[in-house]
Amino acid sequence: MNCTSGQKRALHVAQRSPFTENDDGSALVLVLAACAVVALVAGVVMAAGQLVWQRTQAQAIADMAALAGANELNNGLGQACEIVRETAARNGLANAAVTCSIESANVRVGVRVGRAHAAALAGPRS
Repeated sequence: MNCTSGQKRALHVAQRSPFTENDDGSALVLVLAACAVVALVAGVVMAAGQLVWQRTQAQAIADMAALAGANELNNGLGQACEIVRETAARNGLANAAVTCSIESANVRVGVRVGRAHAAALAGPRS
């Protein structure tokens, strides 16, 4: 069957969906979807960055507090855990976020900053 160009156009128009006749605003939908994806990725990157920063802060505080406690224990004053908590507090950490234990001649410190946790062990060289 041979169709004229007018018949082909009529068939093509008849097959169109009423939703595709006017595509005004379709670029807006794509731009909004792209903005949503960019915002989601930015949020994930910011959350990951914050977690890395908290982990770094927690480890630095744990290391400093453990060294201060080990120094106190090495000097024989026996108040190593108090010095640990004081050192952590001076670095902006509440006492509730610090754990301290003395294991023979070593001081073990645990620190929590936000969702990050860090631990350190300090004592005399073996």
